[in-house]
Amino acid sequence: MQGKRILFLRQKLQPIIAGASTVYIENYSVNASTIKGCDTNFFVRSVPISLAAEAGVPVHDIKVQSWRKTFKGDARNALFNALRTPTFFPDTTTDAIKNGDAIDAVCIGLHSLMERGFSLAVRSLSAM
Repeated sequence: MQGKRILFLRQKLQPIIAGASTVYIENYSVNASTIKGCDTNFFVRSVPISLAAEAGVPVHDIKVQSWRKTFKGDARNALFNALRTPTFFPDTTTDAIKNGDAIDAVCIGLHSLMERGFSLAVRSLSAM
């Protein structure tokens, strides 16, 4: 299963990362109380990191605390609701949906752009 997941990610991410100027990835440390899925977490994170290295694209770690300050509960939920479609979660496992991995990835990307001077094109996420 891990091999198929890694190959799928490589195929989808390779053309995107090859044209990127930077790759942003949330830093990760193991929480011993919720160790379930730890191997998948490391395998999946290794894909964009290795593709970036192959393409000569720098990788920047984003601390979970920093993007969560930008996208606090209400803002994160409003963004999630604005983007939600029946196909929004490419990983439809119960854990992926419960953990909101896809919306976290969107928030990390937007936070990274905002840190570099870009602004959101809406006045407030609640207006969505």
